[in-house]
Amino acid sequence: MTRFTLLSLALASIPACTVGNIPDSDEPPAGVVCDKKAQAVDGNHFEGMSCATAGACHPLTDGGAGAGPFLQLSGTVYAKSDGAEPTEGATVTLTWNGGSKKFVTGTAPGKGNFFDYTVTGITFPATVKVSLCPDPELAMNTPLANAGDLNCSKGGCHNQSLRIFIKQ
Repeated sequence: MTRFTLLSLALASIPACTVGNIPDSDEPPAGVVCDKKAQAVDGNHFEGMSCATAGACHPLTDGGAGAGPFLQLSGTVYAKSDGAEPTEGATVTLTWNGGSKKFVTGTAPGKGNFFDYTVTGITFPATVKVSLCPDPELAMNTPLANAGDLNCSKGGCHNQSLRIFIKQ
């Protein structure tokens, strides 16, 4: 009994050890503007591909030829600029004069994809940003000039050499 009492007293006299606060990766760090990870949905099909082009899965315009419905907006978000890993649960925000709409990147198949069939009333120019805490949101360098720019993976935009990404 004496040993147990001495051991208890010895342990009680040791100061508590702390390793500091480990931030919850879903919470924005102090001073950082970002969106928490959102509930991802089916990303639909193929990440990194241009979904709305002539001969592709979705038509260029409403009523055009294509296997799938007309897409107003589509693209893929990656963790880094190298395009190695698509990211699910990120938020893509499209903002224009008088409105905005948020889209969430999806799960596999098509992990990292965001798309919309119904966004309407956009006036151009419009801006786009992508966000996923704890990283700060990143805005696209140039505004979207017209409806054709809503196809983010089209030729000359976000292709294999210029990915949409959330980590600098």
